[in-house]
Amino acid sequence: MTGKLARASKNGEVADALRDGAHGIRAGMEAAERLIRGHGAEPGEEFCKGMDGLLKEAQAHVLDA
Repeated sequence: MTGKLARASKNGEVADALRDGAHGIRAGMEAAERLIRGHGAEPGEEFCKGMDGLLKEAQAHVLDA
């Protein structure tokens, strides 16, 4: 979603910040996966209703607006 917001942004600074944020999120997820695997477990996805709501709000109020 952060990447979609960056592509939709008409402000260069905001777009850059969103792209940087997306890269940081990706790097953090990869680091967490390595840590989990390093402890002999497999990372999995957990559904979060709160995050789902935030994604829907961003879609409705920014991308579909």
